Amino acid sequence: MKPLLILVAAIFLNNASQAKEKDFFDDQERGWFWREYIQKNDAVKKENKNGQSEQKSTDVLKKQGAELEESLSKAIIEPTQENIQDYIVKTKIVVDRASQFSKEYEQFLWVHPEFDATLESPYSTDAVIAKQEEKRKTQGKILKKISEDYGILFFFSSTCGVCQRFAHILKTFSSENEIAILPISLDGRPLLEFTDFKVNNNLVRTLNVTITPSLFLLNPKKNRITPLSFGYSDIDELKRKTIGAYEKISNDL
Repeated sequence: MKPLLILVAAIFLNNASQAKEKDFFDDQERGWFWREYIQKNDAVKKENKNGQSEQKSTDVLKKQGAELEESLSKAIIEPTQENIQDYIVKTKIVVDRASQFSKEYEQFLWVHPEFDATLESPYSTDAVIAKQEEKRKTQGKILKKISEDYGILFFFSSTCGVCQRFAHILKTFSSENEIAILPISLDGRPLLEFTDFKVNNNLVRTLNVTITPSLFLLNPKKNRITPLSFGYSDIDELKRKTIGAYEKISNDL
């Protein structure tokens, strides 16, 4: 191998010296005219301690995948015992390597919990239930705090089918979290769950209410208001949206 490398190097150096002897106008095929670039050092394969070139890990995996695919194709086209055995052996190598990776990955997370995403988003049934209960408790505390200073403006129309279905959910949400609801009718008519309502066309125009149902979170003490929700929402969505609107209006204060 070394004599070959020396020969190639000698040829390269000989060509280079000849190129230098030529006048620029006699050698236009070289250089920038043909976009000739010098090979960068990082493009050359690295050598290990034994002087042997090291392949990139991605190249190793690509080669292994190509060999496995070729082995499978050959076993299908020519299903001899030898070809099938070759495919099984190559498959086992890949599976064993993947299993080793999975094992090391799992053991790493055991001692480095800061990288374990399942602690925040668990997938086991018991852990998911526990996480949901913890989330509900946290939401309950925040909603309790919201109920002390905030209310919800509920814009609706008596002929709106979504409003009629949503009214029951909003009423339940209000009762469970003790958050006051201020219903405002756009057509001057009530809903079954909200017979005590107001008509305020000026507020409708000010907030540019064009969709029903529409909800706005209101802090009457500080005269602050922010959009909360438009259209239908279930109770869980309503909780998240209310907390989100509260955080927004708090940050703006």
